[in-house]
Amino acid sequence: MAGRDVRAVNTKSGISIIVDEAADLSLDFSNWRFNLCGSDTESLLRLNMEIRGSRGLFNEKLEEIETVIKAGC
Repeated sequence: MAGRDVRAVNTKSGISIIVDEAADLSLDFSNWRFNLCGSDTESLLRLNMEIRGSRGLFNEKLEEIETVIKAGC
């Protein structure tokens, strides 16, 4: 990743945060993680999310992420 500013942070609470200034935001928690990136060619955000657990946890986290994204627009 030459020429790209990539930072990784492991917090005391066990959350891993990776910020790639070129496009990506990745958060890694104990039982779920996600990556959010903007498209280079379209005005779109792409969300990839993985959950270890129930469908309910997936829906809860998806709603939280959607709320934050909509608040920032």
